[in-house]
Amino acid sequence: MYDTIGAGLMVSRTKLSISEFTILGIIWSHGPCTTYLVMRVLASSPTTFYRNRAATAYRAVQRLVREGLAEAIGDSTGPRHDRLIRISDRGVEALQSWLSPPLPLIEVSHTIDLIRLRMYFVGVVEVERRASFVDDAIDGLRKHLKTVEANAAKENETDPYAGLAALGTVYETRARIEWLEAIKPKLAELGN
Repeated sequence: MYDTIGAGLMVSRTKLSISEFTILGIIWSHGPCTTYLVMRVLASSPTTFYRNRAATAYRAVQRLVREGLAEAIGDSTGPRHDRLIRISDRGVEALQSWLSPPLPLIEVSHTIDLIRLRMYFVGVVEVERRASFVDDAIDGLRKHLKTVEANAAKENETDPYAGLAALGTVYETRARIEWLEAIKPKLAELGN
């Protein structure tokens, strides 16, 4: 069972998840590499979305190999006896297709901001606690901003594309701080 995706790309009907495309991209950019390296790249991300997927790296790589999008090469290596993996020609085509327009609206509009989610319900607490909530969120975001700024600078030194992607996190974090600073006085005006 195969479907055509993009310009003549044949892949199995089993859709790849965002995590699997991400792992395929890591294999492309770091390959040939071990699955352990893929897991380390995910685990070291300042973005929780990727860190939380590090534990699934081994299973995802096995699936990518089964689907013919990645391939194991050579003998096992290192203390974990991992085999080196690289992206296959079909994997490159799948990655290129994923990076080609049109981008699905669900992916363009997808964001997870748990501070913003809480804001919908912040009226349940008294004004002082609302201010404390916003102050704590701003403090946490400022600390996070230092981390993502350092990460963006580091990424830019080794891979300019990764540096550009990491810069997105910097701008997003700055925007979240600006939003909270703008709404803080409005929360106080709302009263109980």
